[in-house]
Amino acid sequence: MKGISCYTHFVTDIGFENQDFQIEFEVDVPNSEYLYLGLINNLYSVSKDCCCTNPSNAFYYRNYGAIIINRFVYKPDKIIELKNKKILGMKVYLNKYPKQVGFYFPEMYADLGYYDIKGDSFRVFFASCMSSKGTVKILNCISLN
Repeated sequence: MKGISCYTHFVTDIGFENQDFQIEFEVDVPNSEYLYLGLINNLYSVSKDCCCTNPSNAFYYRNYGAIIINRFVYKPDKIIELKNKKILGMKVYLNKYPKQVGFYFPEMYADLGYYDIKGDSFRVFFASCMSSKGTVKILNCISLN
């Protein structure tokens, strides 16, 4: 990946509406202050919204350890930055009410909690701003249903 502007998004082709799933990313984007991984809902615009402004309709982990849920910034008890190569996991529950997303770091046994999300359909995404360079790989994605 190479981020060259505030609107660099990589988004899954398929959307999720009522599936529960778990996905793990291998993240290796050194020296980036602007890296975001998570979900966007059907109201988010990849051409008009930028994650550096903590937009509505986005639910993601930010590289410095914050979790952004629909504009609100949460700081987990355990702050883990994405400065070195790490595996970041995300569990998504869309088949229950309220819909939720949770983030974790499996190698560190760090569970960062679950957060309520809103929307009709969702896509997995990662995004960056400015001069970010590196790789984000999807290691696995499994159904939790």
